[in-house]
Amino acid sequence: MTWNGRTLSAREPTPTEMQEAAPILAQWYSETYNRQMMDGQVMTSEEALETLEAARVRGDRPFLLYVDGVLAGDADFRHLAQLTGEFAIMIGQREAQGHGLGTAFARMLHRFAFRVLQLQIVYLTVLEANFAGRRCYEKLGYAQDYGETARVFIESERDIPMSLSRATFESLDAST
Repeated sequence: MTWNGRTLSAREPTPTEMQEAAPILAQWYSETYNRQMMDGQVMTSEEALETLEAARVRGDRPFLLYVDGVLAGDADFRHLAQLTGEFAIMIGQREAQGHGLGTAFARMLHRFAFRVLQLQIVYLTVLEANFAGRRCYEKLGYAQDYGETARVFIESERDIPMSLSRATFESLDAST
């Protein structure tokens, strides 16, 4: 996919790619702002690699995100059920955040989720303080959802649960 004259790609990583990306991902996940926006903690390279490997074993669909062949972040669809899943994404470098890159990657990955995985609803949670994340998700068509299924994904009292149906995404995606 091309975005602002740059080539974006998302790949489900091989074990070698996971090992190569782990130190960079750990650094990004441990960066103060990113950690605050994800309610996370400092992470070592080994922990980042273990997280990626555990996701794959669980049946999640982790992705590494690249801009012009350079690692830019990661994303995943997790808690996959027959028709539903949960989405998460991180653009690692602070200077790359807030310019639409995350939205472009998220749009591309949701096309995969709805068209290839055949999901009907995707859920996520976002911290109330993560205004940029909320803006990204709302552009895709996500709306706050305090229903029983969406509340399952809440990990913190500061989380806002959101959901996006395939029909909503497809109608908005057709107009972009």
